[in-house]
Amino acid sequence: EEEKERKITQQQLKKEERKKRYKKYFLFFCSIFLFGTFVFFVILDIIIGLNNKQTTEQEHKQNNNMIIVEFPLRGEWVAFRTPGDKIPTHGTDSLGQRYAYDFIKTEANSKYRFKFYKSSVAKYLLLGVSINDCYGYKEPIYSPVNGEVVVVKDGVREPKYLHPIFDLLKVIFRTILANIQWKFFNSIPLHKITGNYVIIKFGEYYAFFAHISPGTIPVKEGQKIKVGDIIGKVGHSGNSTAPHLHFQVMDS
Repeated sequence: EEEKERKITQQQLKKEERKKRYKKYFLFFCSIFLFGTFVFFVILDIIIGLNNKQTTEQEHKQNNNMIIVEFPLRGEWVAFRTPGDKIPTHGTDSLGQRYAYDFIKTEANSKYRFKFYKSSVAKYLLLGVSINDCYGYKEPIYSPVNGEVVVVKDGVREPKYLHPIFDLLKVIFRTILANIQWKFFNSIPLHKITGNYVIIKFGEYYAFFAHISPGTIPVKEGQKIKVGDIIGKVGHSGNSTAPHLHFQVMDS
């Protein structure tokens, strides 16, 4: 009996050692994949930047007609893509994104710059997190202008769970597919990229709001709207790696 117990104990120890070894391998390959994905996006961003005309200081002086609007959110948000960092902000002028903003709500006083979820970093990287565990999710979006709603797109579903690997793969796949469709068919399935969105016409310009959570848009096309009216809630639909608001002002 003692010998049997000893064998069982040894088997259990071997199983635990094997589990630890597999866990190390898994973490190692995840780290390699994430690093490779990061390098891919950096290179892609550089290539796109070289292929797009960059704004010069002279262009800024020529186009210094400021359009002042209210902030479309409430509380503290991080602008992780902004014309203050680079132009075009999203690496391309297509779809009017030259001066677009991306706003995301992050954890206060966190040592991680863009920690947008309440769970631990380890859980997010290994298992992922629920969309309901994300800061800013389903917070109201307010109209920053007085105008008229001209386009509303709703009904695009959003993932209920977030994982960095799957989300990055989704973005890569949809971006490649959109580029192929634009190159060969001169059309882009806009909702696949932007998710649910609202466009408001004010004066000569248009305000565009993307990645809105499905079923949260209370406005309709043709509806007059004023500053402060709720037009939807922050979501994760379309080409998104975290619940956030994509906002831009366009001239057409």
